[in-house]
Amino acid sequence: KNQRAFTQTVWKGTKDQRESVIMTMKKEKTCPVAPCQGCCIPAISYFAADGSPMGSASVPCHFCLPSISVKDPSGNQEYAIQMPSCCGGLCVDVCAEGLCNLKIPFYIYPPGKGAKGEEIGKIIKLWRGLGTEIFTDASSFQVEFPKGIDETAKARVLGSTFFINMLFFEKGNSNEGLAEIAI
Repeated sequence: KNQRAFTQTVWKGTKDQRESVIMTMKKEKTCPVAPCQGCCIPAISYFAADGSPMGSASVPCHFCLPSISVKDPSGNQEYAIQMPSCCGGLCVDVCAEGLCNLKIPFYIYPPGKGAKGEEIGKIIKLWRGLGTEIFTDASSFQVEFPKGIDETAKARVLGSTFFINMLFFEKGNSNEGLAEIAI
């Protein structure tokens, strides 16, 4: 949906009373998510407050369902994030979080895993009501972090949540390319 470049800063505190920077995310202009993509793949980089690399996430080549590869600062894959699948990975399992609850799940898997029951965390887009979903670009997510991960890994999962929102749920190129979020 949205292939724009952006820089996004996550702050500790509120919009009016910012404290310290937690992380900065940077994404270059890329092609949209598409099967069998060879170049200009969607990717985002995560940086600590001092500017040092914290890792990255990208959407590798896929055939049916896209997966997001989350990598640590050394470039080693830490997690694979994808929607739950059925039919051998050919389609989304719409009943994974229950039927008719309007949740859109993305499961967090260890590298090389992806089958039902192997998930170690979740990122779920929540339904905000008809008016909000139709007339705004606002989104709400629920994140269940993998157990026992450190703050830097949590920051990469949080950044991947923003990346998922931008790739799959933003309505278009209406944003200016800069955003700030207080948590």
